[in-house]
Amino acid sequence: MSLSWVSGSLKRPASDYEAFNLLLECFCRTERYEVGMQVAKLMIDESAPSDCFENNGILCGLLSGLKDETFLKQGRAKPKNPFISYNLDILEQAPDRLKTLALFENCRFGLPTRKENTITIEQDGRANELKEPVITIGRIDNNRVRLTDTYVSRRHCAIVNYRDDVWIYDFGSTHGVFVDGKRIDRKAYLEGVHTVTLGQTELTLRSKRELLV
Repeated sequence: MSLSWVSGSLKRPASDYEAFNLLLECFCRTERYEVGMQVAKLMIDESAPSDCFENNGILCGLLSGLKDETFLKQGRAKPKNPFISYNLDILEQAPDRLKTLALFENCRFGLPTRKENTITIEQDGRANELKEPVITIGRIDNNRVRLTDTYVSRRHCAIVNYRDDVWIYDFGSTHGVFVDGKRIDRKAYLEGVHTVTLGQTELTLRSKRELLV
């Protein structure tokens, strides 16, 4: 596929960047990693306003097997991008499951206008306030929220947490992620107060700290 049409103009509206990132995601999901990396590089060279292209280009490289030190240094040089940090952690901890556990970054998640958010996760009457942009949930210790339920996968799901933009992602868990009784398909948007069921564990999640149950 020729990418000459991608680089047709040097100044693009925000909708263009979002469209190109969706195209990049399609290449990533269909394992056309080299083309995905080319799209990411073109957008980075154009000084795209979102840092999503840095994460998603690096992710395509990691998934293609390019794990040389130069490439990894590129990722480690971006410590402020939580998606890059998360994906590099998965590469180190569970390289054989990188494709399943990786997080692709939406265009708006990488904009400088994104705002920090605090969610509340309540279990058995105990509330935990969390403000990290990427919150992992599962059975092993290095999850941000650790559950002891044996029906919960080692790395069960993750929450992407920005103001008015909270999403939960299922990492292909055996028993699934249910929001208000309905099993999600890969990911779901969370707004307001929800009951989230993982295995036999029921959590109450508030997408903003100030919301009442």
